[in-house]
Amino acid sequence: MKTKLLVAASAMLLMAACTPPSAPTAEAPAAAAPAPVVLPTQADVDALYAKLDAALKARDAAAMAALYVPGAVSIHATQNALDKFDPATAQTGLAEWFKTEPAYTANAMETQILDADTVVVSGLATMDFKRNGRPTWIVQRFTDVWQKQADGQWLIAASHVSNAPQPVAGRLPPLTPAAAPGPDTPPLGGATPMPAPEGEKK
Repeated sequence: MKTKLLVAASAMLLMAACTPPSAPTAEAPAAAAPAPVVLPTQADVDALYAKLDAALKARDAAAMAALYVPGAVSIHATQNALDKFDPATAQTGLAEWFKTEPAYTANAMETQILDADTVVVSGLATMDFKRNGRPTWIVQRFTDVWQKQADGQWLIAASHVSNAPQPVAGRLPPLTPAAAPGPDTPPLGGATPMPAPEGEKK
């Protein structure tokens, strides 16, 4: 009996000795670290409005229209309907609006950076323009939604402009002192600025 047990034990040891060691288990590759989220800054937002302002001052309808997403939702101060931004139609309207010699002075702005691709800017601005050849102005409220596109550009995806709901007797202080307009021109028609011209856009 002991001999059989010894033979069986010897056979098991021999088999174990002849069995090749198992290959070491390959470690799973470490997961790549997610790319850091880079949020836009206030300086980035200021640069966007500098582009918008430069296009307005240059009376460049194409450059101004290029800052909007085709199909962007647009609500104007003088219209009841929602518009879907069409670059060709917009350029025609902008060319007409430029005839009134519009100029904007920012009075207040608030920036909300929602994520790496979305920024909302709300504010007050004074628009100077000419009506029947005579200078006047109006205070407007605006909200712009900027979205980062696949190519890295920031464009306006939605824009809402409305006239100040209450009469404004005098100009609001400019957000940037250097942006203050020249000698003040009282609004036509008394203390309340006249309505903005048809087709006006911020």
